[in-house]
Amino acid sequence: MLRSRADGDDDQFYSIALQVAAAEARQGHRRTAEEIREAVDEARSARGTRASVAVPFAAPRGDLEGLLDLREAKATLADVILSDHLAGRLNAVLLQQRKRDWLREYGKTPNRRGLFVGPPGAGKGTQARKLEETFGLVQLSTGDLLRAAVAAGTEAGRQAKAVMEAGGLVSDEIVIAILRDRLAEPDTARGVILDGFPRTSAQAEALDRLLDESGQKITAAISLEVEDAAMVTRISGRYTCADCGEGYHDSFKQPVEAGICDKCGGTEFKRRADDNAETVASRLAAYHAQTAPLIAYYDGQGVLKRVDAMGEIGAIAAALEEIVAKAR
Repeated sequence: MLRSRADGDDDQFYSIALQVAAAEARQGHRRTAEEIREAVDEARSARGTRASVAVPFAAPRGDLEGLLDLREAKATLADVILSDHLAGRLNAVLLQQRKRDWLREYGKTPNRRGLFVGPPGAGKGTQARKLEETFGLVQLSTGDLLRAAVAAGTEAGRQAKAVMEAGGLVSDEIVIAILRDRLAEPDTARGVILDGFPRTSAQAEALDRLLDESGQKITAAISLEVEDAAMVTRISGRYTCADCGEGYHDSFKQPVEAGICDKCGGTEFKRRADDNAETVASRLAAYHAQTAPLIAYYDGQGVLKRVDAMGEIGAIAAALEEIVAKAR
């Protein structure tokens, strides 16, 4: 950590500092973790007020002399034959990097956009909430977005309500419209975690097109790998706080004080009616059939990260934090 600071690698220094904060939080030192995160945010903000100094490479001098071999590229990006879709994505990434100083002036960085892929009971919701607390990301659950849009009476929400009241399935177009509205809100500036969408490769392509509109992309697609047989036990024992949605389990994670939510202090809890062995087996089979192409899609893009989700919650969280800290 000290070496990265001495070498002037601020991004690496901040990344390591956030990992230290995450470790402190896991040990229960929440105040220390928060102080570290606040210090990183303050330092990043201060750095954003100064423009980067360009180093001319035409005639390297001093420490750079003898270390750099300058050669003119034989081909430029403009010379490469790319599809319009891929060229657009590359240009969007380059634009965000070229405008990093401008983004920092407003307290922002090139966006992180990640998603969780995993069967019911893999721990997507639990881990997403941990990443929210550690990195300031926003978890976006498809179900929650639909309900919020319907309650708010937005155009897309009214369309979704009409479909659901008719007993139909909400179309990908409506979900994308709702997601577009949500991503435009200022609290998503640091990045988001998508939970429950996309579920198919067709939805993934639609999501890519949506993110392309604002020069964004998925930086990490995290597949939580589990054993189907163990899922029955895991799912049948889970329940949540009725007030804040914090997840618990009869065997693996109970409130510190029985009957009281650790996060919000609520005393009401609930279980899903479909959390039983027969329904779980059916849902797992449907998951594998539906999402196998999705995993292949993100693997082909080079952003798929696999995490063993059968271990201890803290160990899984540490693995996820490392992935997110490196995602750009």
